Amino acid sequence: MIHIMRGLLPALVCSGLLSGAAAASAGGGASYYLDPRGGDDTHTGTSEDAAWKSLARLDGIAFQPGDRVLLRAGGTFPGRLHPQGSGAAGQPIVIDRYGDGANPVVAGEGKVEDTIRLHNQQHWEIRNLTVTNTDGGGWDDEGRAIRRAIHVTAEDTGDIPHIHLQNLAIRDVRGMYRFDG
Repeated sequence: MIHIMRGLLPALVCSGLLSGAAAASAGGGASYYLDPRGGDDTHTGTSEDAAWKSLARLDGIAFQPGDRVLLRAGGTFPGRLHPQGSGAAGQPIVIDRYGDGANPVVAGEGKVEDTIRLHNQQHWEIRNLTVTNTDGGGWDDEGRAIRRAIHVTAEDTGDIPHIHLQNLAIRDVRGMYRFDG
């Protein structure tokens, strides 16, 4: 399930900003590698041989134009992916896969509201991932559980150009529902 704040989806579609065609990332940025089996969060994360292990290692990094976040194919990455920063025209920030095998899985496990979230960010390309957020049994104070796979929002920021989502498998998401028992 892709959730875009009410009123934003028509603007993205009509403006051509939400596109299935990914633009090539023009270099100039750093690459960050994650490998859930062979990685280690004490590594530098800047090469396949020095990959980080977990999504948590990305917290606090303000990505810059042209940066790439690459997840090992065949891997499962539990948690949330709420990256910071924005790309620029011709230099989007890209989240993609590397290596051979199935697309990597970013798994919210029902423990997070949004598995992947972009807020007031622009020039991002997210591709070649499987995104899940199954029932973790968590309820808010009103007996509701809100879970989304991908959540893109814009608030008091104007247009957010170049949000490209391509070749994503969204599955096993328990959205919002109310528990009255």
